[in-house]
Amino acid sequence: MEKAFLVTTPIYYVNDFPHIGSAYPTLVADVIARQKRKEGYRVHFSTGTDEHGVKNLQAAKYANKDVRIFTDEVSAKFKATWERLNISFDDFIRTTEPRHTQAVLYFIEKLKDSGHIYQGMYKGLYCIGCEMFKEGSELVEGLCPIHQRKAEYVEEKNWFFRVSAFTDKLKGLIESDAITIEPAGKKAETLGLLKIWINDVSISREHLSWGIPLPFDKEQTIYVWVDALINYLTTIGYPDERYKEFWPNVLHIIGKDILKHHAIIWPALLLAIGLEPPKRIFAHSFFTVEGQKMSKSLGNVITPDELIKKFGVDGARYVLLAEISGDKDNDISWQKFQARYDADLKHNIGNIFSRLLVLAQKNDIKTLPTTNYSLQTNNHQKTFQEEIEKLNIAQALREAQAIFEEINKYLDAAKPWKETDKEKIATTLSESFSAFLDAIDLLEPVLPATAKQVLPIKKGDALIVPKENIHLFS
Repeated sequence: MEKAFLVTTPIYYVNDFPHIGSAYPTLVADVIARQKRKEGYRVHFSTGTDEHGVKNLQAAKYANKDVRIFTDEVSAKFKATWERLNISFDDFIRTTEPRHTQAVLYFIEKLKDSGHIYQGMYKGLYCIGCEMFKEGSELVEGLCPIHQRKAEYVEEKNWFFRVSAFTDKLKGLIESDAITIEPAGKKAETLGLLKIWINDVSISREHLSWGIPLPFDKEQTIYVWVDALINYLTTIGYPDERYKEFWPNVLHIIGKDILKHHAIIWPALLLAIGLEPPKRIFAHSFFTVEGQKMSKSLGNVITPDELIKKFGVDGARYVLLAEISGDKDNDISWQKFQARYDADLKHNIGNIFSRLLVLAQKNDIKTLPTTNYSLQTNNHQKTFQEEIEKLNIAQALREAQAIFEEINKYLDAAKPWKETDKEKIATTLSESFSAFLDAIDLLEPVLPATAKQVLPIKKGDALIVPKENIHLFS
């Protein structure tokens, strides 16, 4: 029986359109989903949009549109953008769907039955940009460090969840890697938060019309973060028993700004209703654009469609994944994207393929035997797989590029363009084509369209040289 594997992205707020900040984790999830399918897993890859809450309601009002029409339009833009980027999602979930409402209401009733919620009064600060209640220690001079806006003082009735009842249990699970939190620094950060955790958390808001009403208190709306987290169960059929096929063998890919909700609150909620917490959480770091935070006001927002227009779909996928390291903050620019495209795709992959094709056609070589080539690439292939598994996609791509560099060295040493012995030329081409196709096969999760274009050259034990000219990343 195939092993089941669930990979998820954050679900994205519809107060704004897709940009590379949301494209990056979606691409990482896509690479992992494609890789796991290659390894024989039965994969469920879920992404989608988070559509309730104050922030989305305000965005609709600003656009002078009914909130439901507004969320329909922006959600459709996200889905269409991911399709253009060749994202292989199995489910695109929206929190306004009836199936999600059903799952949330069932979950909340189970939470009430657990005895771990109670009614109280919230007095404190709230950042609408984050849709999060904030501790004073989380602010910088009274401002949210992410949105650079003042947190509003809120005083309202809420229903609270006793996260404090599960902190000791969570410490043990995280320390033992039963809940694996990566990179290592984020595991340490989570354990640090658990050492000082003293507050329970709100699961509802008062006087908010845009959301799912609390089933046992119609004056309250389920807090948007609780609503959103449950999407990870909705997508695999919760509360129907079929969700157990995938849960909890899940990888959540998130941004580091939502680590607390995914690594502490979400596992605690699951433990409260008797479910296992997620197996693995990867919190990627952030990036700036030429030293500045990406923002509309600065005019430095980069969209996936702009990348596709300049570099093509596979080129856009590649440069974004190659230029951003998930374990550390990065600074990116159009110049860096262009340099990466030129060096790795145009001059390495594209140029090698062109050299091989021209040599074969010039020497009227139509068929080549496959070969157990002598090029020393096995270590690079092994390391590539290891880095993909660790979600170090940028480092994995460097290992793949090392294979192409080995092919270039081999060709420069053999100089087949100067050779007159057709048998020697054929041997050189066979070795080079075989190594090249193996490297492209490795890169298939990152460059799916390119792989689909060139991998059919290999037919069983033979390499069929294309008659036509094929230009890759020209």
